[in-house]
Amino acid sequence: MPEQDLNLDDDPMQPRAVLIVSAPDLDTAKLTLDLGLEPIHTWAEGDADSDLEDAAEQPGWVFALEPDQVELDAEQHLLNLIDVLEPKGDVLRAVVTGGGHAVIDLQWLCNIDGTSNPVLQPETLRRLGALGVMVDLSPVFDNDFFFGAGLDEDWEFDDEEKPSNGKQ
Repeated sequence: MPEQDLNLDDDPMQPRAVLIVSAPDLDTAKLTLDLGLEPIHTWAEGDADSDLEDAAEQPGWVFALEPDQVELDAEQHLLNLIDVLEPKGDVLRAVVTGGGHAVIDLQWLCNIDGTSNPVLQPETLRRLGALGVMVDLSPVFDNDFFFGAGLDEDWEFDDEEKPSNGKQ
């Protein structure tokens, strides 16, 4: 599978759940074999690229479902990813118990009022806990909704990403 951008830029209407695994002694080729999954992105310690803010402190590995497996419902998309990961849960738990990290980054399009936030059922949370992975909930805000909520078109974002219309 070719390297993919780790953000929602291509189709923000679809949720995205990616598994990010990192550990000081992570062998990304071995992890690929052990999980039987093809990563969309890997990096070595010290690498710096567009998807990493700084040089990586430790090796990492990222997996996402194929585009045809993506659901519009964020929880269902997460469940599809869990279904793929559960058969190899022992591999993920070994990384975590060995001092590494396994995190699912769940991104979804969110209205500024929070009306589109996903709800995770107890069974979904139980399955995530059994895998030993953390979940990073990352809402992506719908700017069209934000700007339609009473701010006029003169407003811009300044360097600190705070709304500003240049007036004090």
